[in-house]
Amino acid sequence: MARRHLYVLFDPRRFVESEDNPHDDPLVIWFNGGPGCSSLISLLDGNGPYRVKPDGRSLEYNPHRWNKIANMLYIESPAGVGFSYNIQGEYFSNDSLARDNSYIAIKDFLRLFSNFSDNPLYIFGQSYGGIYAPMLSALIVDDPDINFKGFGVGNGFVSHKFISGSMPNYLFYHGYFGDTKWRAMVDDCCPGMNGTYCDFVTCQNGRYLSLATRAIGMGYPCVNSTATIVYLNNPAVREALYIPRDIPDTGEWRLCSYRPNYQKDDAHAEMTDYFLRVLVKNKRILMYYGEADIICNYLGGRWFVQSLNQPVVKEHTTWRYFDKHAEIQVGGGVEEYRNLLYVSVKGAGHFVPKQTADKAFFLFPQFITNTDFTNLRPDSPNPFTSY
Repeated sequence: MARRHLYVLFDPRRFVESEDNPHDDPLVIWFNGGPGCSSLISLLDGNGPYRVKPDGRSLEYNPHRWNKIANMLYIESPAGVGFSYNIQGEYFSNDSLARDNSYIAIKDFLRLFSNFSDNPLYIFGQSYGGIYAPMLSALIVDDPDINFKGFGVGNGFVSHKFISGSMPNYLFYHGYFGDTKWRAMVDDCCPGMNGTYCDFVTCQNGRYLSLATRAIGMGYPCVNSTATIVYLNNPAVREALYIPRDIPDTGEWRLCSYRPNYQKDDAHAEMTDYFLRVLVKNKRILMYYGEADIICNYLGGRWFVQSLNQPVVKEHTTWRYFDKHAEIQVGGGVEEYRNLLYVSVKGAGHFVPKQTADKAFFLFPQFITNTDFTNLRPDSPNPFTSY
């Protein structure tokens, strides 16, 4: 196998250590999705310690940085994304190869930085990270040398059947289809439908699914990453980050790269088996979805979670959080199963830590500390003032 270098960041230059207690706090491995999108966009415009200012030349602290309570490791995967590279210039990858290389990178990190080898470890993935995180977690869960505790997925593409198949439902209830069109679609695919789920994926060879994707013009969500692109392509910044000057075929850093020849293991990806492999080991999983995201919508995420048939701890209810004025506000919906938490986030789209950073920062410590946040009271601990 050709040697691949996956670029990681963890401190002002390479590491992002916890500001609280790095020796004992969890180690969180973060992956962006795509496939082909750089995790550095989350470091500098998401849940990382800094945000790039609009001038593209300077940074400011992110008040909702996750490293207030956790050690954060950002990995650019697969090789060819961002500053990661293959020394032979070979950029073929797939889901299994990306998983295996990420596993090697994590093992190497824990070997080189052995002071973190005993810390609780979590894997987090966003968007297509809904493939990366569960596949990698199902591999790591059997490694006795890693103190693996669970994984989290944000707006994850975890199931073609449910995520893609729920798109017509989402679009109808958000005004894209009228009643007549919707009734015709349901009568065609699910006559006499009881409940909410209708299999639009296989019905009429996916005709209505294609209609839905054309209605919204499917593609990457619109993100203005100009400042981050300017910053990461500044020669002084690249030198400070120890980016080799002679990386094969890199050129400029890009938010998303098509350089890797990425072949998905299965176009109809279903992560059910990987989730169950982690749950059977009594590890914990967080699934959170921005309610305004069309591409990986919250209905599909919820239906996928329900399809896992885990014991219900708490039925669907609203969850609340403290806003910047320390007032309690509705954050979205939550369903709790044994070792499995499904959360929808009000006001967020595809990128919850970027678009609703306050809500994301409220959820993150609740999950990491396994704290019940469904009965928030004025005297409950407030993460914005506790950390």
